[in-house]
Amino acid sequence: MYNITTTGWVSEPNGRGTFGILRGCLITLGLCVYTALHINIPPEKAAKRQKFMTKAKWVLIGMFAPELVVFVAWCQRQQALKLSKDLQPVFEEQARDMPRNSRRHEWSLTHSFFAIMGGFAIDTNDLEEAPYIPGSPRLHLGPDGILEAARQGLIPDISREYIKDKSKADSLAKALVVIQAGWLILQCIARMASKLPVTALELNTLAHAICALCTYALWWNKPLDIEDPTRVVGESVRA
Repeated sequence: MYNITTTGWVSEPNGRGTFGILRGCLITLGLCVYTALHINIPPEKAAKRQKFMTKAKWVLIGMFAPELVVFVAWCQRQQALKLSKDLQPVFEEQARDMPRNSRRHEWSLTHSFFAIMGGFAIDTNDLEEAPYIPGSPRLHLGPDGILEAARQGLIPDISREYIKDKSKADSLAKALVVIQAGWLILQCIARMASKLPVTALELNTLAHAICALCTYALWWNKPLDIEDPTRVVGESVRA
C-alpha cells in the first residue's frame, strides 16, 4: 500500500525568483512596445505580409530604440498641431463667406492625426491622366495637400466619432498596459528608495515603460490600425 498525501494551496516564497522577474518584465515589455505603436495607413495594394513586416519592423525599433518611437510620436504630434492651427482660419473664413456650406463637425486634433497618417486620399482611377504613383490607385494627401484641399472645400465633413469607429483602439487594453507599466515603475522606485537591488532587466523594462507612457501621451489622439482612408471627391480634384 502506498501513502498518498494531498497538498492544498501553496503560497509563493517570500523572496523574488528568476522566473517571476522574467515573466513580469517580458510581459510588460511586450505589451508596452506592441500596444504603443500607431502605424500609418498602408498602401491600398499592400499585402498582409507587407503590413505584418511593417508592424514587425516598428516593434523591433521599439524594442531596441524606444526613444526613436517617442521622437517620431513627438514629431507627428507637432505636425498635427500645426495642421490644426493652419486649418482654423481657413474654416473660419469659409463659415463667414458661405454659412450654408460651413462644416457641421468641428475639426479636432484627432482629425489632424487622421489626416497626416494618410486618412484622406484621392482615387487616381477617376482621373483622366495616369496615376501619380505607378501601381497605386490612390494618392494620400500630406499636410500641404490637406491645406490646399481645405481651401477648395474638398475635405469631407466627417465627425470625430466617425474616425473613432474606423479606429481599432481599445481603451481597456490601453488602461491595462498603463496600469501594468505604472506598477512596474512604482515597484522599481520603491526598491531603489529602500536601497534594495534592482535587476538590469527591470531597469531596461523601466526605461521601455517610461517611453511607452510618453508615446501613449503623444499619440493619445491618433487613431489606431486604420486600413482604409476617406476619399476626397469633387470636380476640383479632376482639375
